[in-house]
Amino acid sequence: GVRAPILLAINNGSEHGNVPGMKINLETTKAIADAIYQRWGIWINQHGITGTELPLFPQLAAVRIRNGNVGTHWQNYMWEVINQKRPDIVAKALETLKLDKYRSKDWDKKIRNFEPQLDQLLDPETKAAITEAVRKTALEHFNAFASKSPSLAVVPVFNYAVIVDPKLLPAGGITEILK
Repeated sequence: GVRAPILLAINNGSEHGNVPGMKINLETTKAIADAIYQRWGIWINQHGITGTELPLFPQLAAVRIRNGNVGTHWQNYMWEVINQKRPDIVAKALETLKLDKYRSKDWDKKIRNFEPQLDQLLDPETKAAITEAVRKTALEHFNAFASKSPSLAVVPVFNYAVIVDPKLLPAGGITEILK
């Protein structure tokens, strides 16, 4: 059988929120990753990579990062769709939270208390549009993560993406799994 990866979550130079560029200390990450992988077979789960441009993702994979947290990224896409389809909800949230714009650090912190109410406010069409927008960008992230590592492929496992050796994939590869 296939052994699920064991991950060590780290935050070494990255920040939570919308932070462009590569802030992660890749040299230190590689040293840590090499040591824990050689000894225990453990990979790295990097926190705080929302804003890291997709062309930089292969650098993460190159230092044994096998999972990256981009929670703010998904939140951004969700609110983009809501702002397009239901700008009244965004306007009300801004007014209630006393903010002048969304997709800011203050927004990220304060909106969490408002999000549980969204399920009742959003119609099925808006929910479907959010799902499609997030699915599309998730595939872009997954593919960017493994793109420069021909020995790796991304496979969804429950609500996560796991990078594995493609020899472990079914004959149709990742396309078959993502259908």
